Amino acid sequence: MQDAVLQQMSANETPEVIALYHQIQDELNRKGIWEKFTIDLMVRNYSTAEIMAQAQLFSTAEGQSLVYKQRLVSIESMQFGAYAFLRVGAELMEEDFQMTENPTYDRILEIGTPQGQLKEPGE
Repeated sequence: MQDAVLQQMSANETPEVIALYHQIQDELNRKGIWEKFTIDLMVRNYSTAEIMAQAQLFSTAEGQSLVYKQRLVSIESMQFGAYAFLRVGAELMEEDFQMTENPTYDRILEIGTPQGQLKEPGE
C-alpha cells in the first residue's frame, strides 16, 4: 500500500522529487516506523483477545488471502474516493469533469432511484 500511495504522490512530480519520496520511504522502512506504528495502532484499538483472534485467522490460508486482498481493497477505495470527490465537486461547481470516466464508479455514484438502489448499466 505504501508503494501505491507513493506512486499517486509522484504522479506529477519531477524525477528529483520522486527520488526524495523514495529516499524518505526507505528511511521510514529502515527505522521500522511503519511496523512500530502498526503495533501501536493495534494495541490502542484492539483488545488482547481481538489481536489473538486476528493472529489465529491470519495464520490460515483464508486469513492470508484476506491480508493480500485488503491491500487491493484499500488501494481501490482511495482511487474511488479521489474520483468521487472530483466528479461530485465538478457537478456541484457546474464544470466539466476532467478525468477519464469510470463506468463502474459512475454507476455507484448514480444512486438516484427512489428506493436507493444502484442503477443497472444502460438505465
